[in-house]
Amino acid sequence: MIQRHQLFRHEPHNDIFGDCHRTALGCLLDLEPWQVPHFAQLANTVPGYEWEAGQAEFLASMGLCSADVLFGGDGPIEGVFDFMQSRNPKAYYLLGGRSPRGTNHTVVCCGGGYAWDPHPDGGFLVGPLSNGFYEITFLMPLAMQLQEAA
Repeated sequence: MIQRHQLFRHEPHNDIFGDCHRTALGCLLDLEPWQVPHFAQLANTVPGYEWEAGQAEFLASMGLCSADVLFGGDGPIEGVFDFMQSRNPKAYYLLGGRSPRGTNHTVVCCGGGYAWDPHPDGGFLVGPLSNGFYEITFLMPLAMQLQEAA
């Protein structure tokens, strides 16, 4: 896993959307941020673009898919880390939550703790996403995803 900082800070009032998610994803894949599509920017500026579908297409081009797990945000983040340490102590994953700057944010974690925060100011996560959950994202081989018959 490489460690890189995001290229864009979140400034929606200027039509600039933060790229923490694509940067964190790139870090897991040993790719520079600019080598990963800026899903959030595209979703907010290209009519009809859906970032989840864009991410799925990008990952599929690399022989990968993702699996997301929501974890209740009513308790401290240590609950997420305790669970991940007991079940997946050596697994890297993306973790979505709220940044110290008050926006949804994605960081890289491993087992029971943080591994990398792509935001230049750091701070990792201070709470759940705006929907009230933490989102854990695992990357897996595309072969683990059901393929639709042609």
